[in-house]
Amino acid sequence: MRIGLIAGPWIPIPPVTYGGIERVVDSLARGFTAAGHEVLLAAPAESTCPVPLVPGMRPALRDALGSTMSELSHVIRAYEGLGGVDIIHDHTLAGPLYARRAKDIPVVTTIHGPLNALAVDLYRAMARDTAIIAISRDQSSHAPDVPVTQVIHHGMDVSAVPVGSGSGGYLCFVGRACPDKGLLEAIMIARQAGLPLRIALKMHEPDEIRYFRQEIEPLLGPTKSSWGKWTTQPSTG
Repeated sequence: MRIGLIAGPWIPIPPVTYGGIERVVDSLARGFTAAGHEVLLAAPAESTCPVPLVPGMRPALRDALGSTMSELSHVIRAYEGLGGVDIIHDHTLAGPLYARRAKDIPVVTTIHGPLNALAVDLYRAMARDTAIIAISRDQSSHAPDVPVTQVIHHGMDVSAVPVGSGSGGYLCFVGRACPDKGLLEAIMIARQAGLPLRIALKMHEPDEIRYFRQEIEPLLGPTKSSWGKWTTQPSTG
């Protein structure tokens, strides 16, 4: 089968630093290829995922993260380059709503975020001609009127994750600074286990910074040096 994958325009595949959706797309591309399928990837031009890339894609637009203009331009180029595939798995928000995409190629999309009121409007509209995948039953339960075709949990290649020695090292949390990602729970688990926790967070949006400063940093308190270590670097998304 010829499978087209569309990632967002802002972060290469695979991501160099943070990029949860981008890591999922990378895993899918590699997994489909290993299963014997032909994969064509629409992603930023500097992507290094070992599958063919749609020609004519632009470099990653990191400074335009979340911009409607950058996503729409990317989507147009992606669908123009995926005309010969059998199916498209689109990981953007704009793509499934793009009116000029080929009607004879089935499109599936994954809900990568919470189903809040704004998102529900989008996915209801997409469902008219796009198959919707949820990443958990809890996620889909927040909008039962959005027709979900299948629940498929995000997977990971466990062979790529180094195994600790078990000799009293540390725990690590990698993710975005928001309540949904379980950072608070990770801190509680680390304390109960009596192990240090190193936290690597994506803090780019004002809400993410606010959540960390108000909800997480006070928990680290005077034990900050033991329970949490972090450095501030420019965000790349």
